[in-house]
Order: sequence, then structure tokens, then C-alpha cells
Amino acid sequence: MKRFAVILVSAILAGCAWRGSLPNDFYRPDIRVADPVPVTLGLIVSRKPDVVRYGISVDYQLNIDNYIYALQDEFRIQFRSVRLLDDPSQCPECGIFGYSTLSVNLNQKLDTYEGQLRVDFYTPGKKPLVTLKSKTHGSAAPSAILQWQMEMNMTLAGLLAGPTIEKCGEHITLVTARAVTELVEDIGAQVRNSLVFHPKKSDKLSHSWKTETEF
Repeated sequence: MKRFAVILVSAILAGCAWRGSLPNDFYRPDIRVADPVPVTLGLIVSRKPDVVRYGISVDYQLNIDNYIYALQDEFRIQFRSVRLLDDPSQCPECGIFGYSTLSVNLNQKLDTYEGQLRVDFYTPGKKPLVTLKSKTHGSAAPSAILQWQMEMNMTLAGLLAGPTIEKCGEHITLVTARAVTELVEDIGAQVRNSLVFHPKKSDKLSHSWKTETEF
């Protein structure tokens, strides 16, 4: 299979650019939690994520700031309620604060994607509770249909450059959304299995540890 980066070069005109944003409603949790953590979580973006870049002749840039809404939707089933914040002072009723960072990269040479998501949880008194991390990777190769469209565009000397660029942008958006979905789902699973958030899952915890982590 031809590399996506190589196909892109043959499909577009020099100097073109594409800009897009990750939708804010692409993620929908498909599970339900019987016993959510009984606190309000304050969710904060620790560092604004870099845009996802792709392309050689075409400058593709995908803004992924909206990933935070996917994480919020996941945490809404994990905690009693979730509030998006710029600063902890905006939520005096929050019992836990989560600071998130995300990165997603597309590898043009290997037609792959990789992503990392980290959430650091703290008490209102700024005491660290737990840090959850997730990594993912997979194929970023285009579909057979998109590959054919790009090859046809090359045959027609770039006459279909505009529509092809849009299709490539859609592909990049879908690949990135897949990466974010995998990361968010994994972080959610870690919350469900964490003894920090669900200490009653283990009868082996000492009384002092249960008292310290109980909400």
C-alpha cells in the first residue's frame, strides 16, 4: 500500500493549505457505571495541545482542543458530575481536580498515528491523588477509495485538488478522533479499576488508606 504522504504529494498543488478542528461531539461513551465516584470533578486543560500537522505540499493542520469535551463525557459517567474549568477557584464544590494533557501525531513515513493522554488528579488542597496515563498507536493509511481518488487526481494533473484535499482532511480528522477515543476510553477504564477512586473494591486496604482516599 502506498504511503499516505506520497499520495498526498501527487494529489495537490504546491502552496495549498487545509485547516480543521476536531468536532466537540464525536465521542459517546458506550458503557454505564453502577457506582460513580460520589464527587464533583473539576476538569482543567493543563496544556493546550499542539495542532495535528500533516502534508508536504499541502499544509494540513487539525486543531484538537475539543478533545476535552470527549474526556468530560467519559468522566460524566465515572464521577457524580464534571465541570470544565480554567482555574480551581471557579469550583469551590469540586472534591477532585483533574489536569489533562494530550498529544496526537501522524507519521507520514509509516502511515501511522500515535497519541498520549495524561490526567493528574489532585485534592482541593493540592495533594496529588493519582496520575493516569494512556498511549495508543495504529494505522493512518487512507482507504482504498481515497487512494484511488488521489491517483485519479494525479492522472488529471491536479484538476481535482480541491475535493481531494477536503477528503484528506476528513481522513485526518477521523484518524485523530479514533486516537482520542482510544485514549479517553482507556483512561475511563483506569478510573473504574483504580483503588484510589474505588477503595472498597479491595478488602486488603488498610483502614488508614481507606480513610485517606475515601470521598
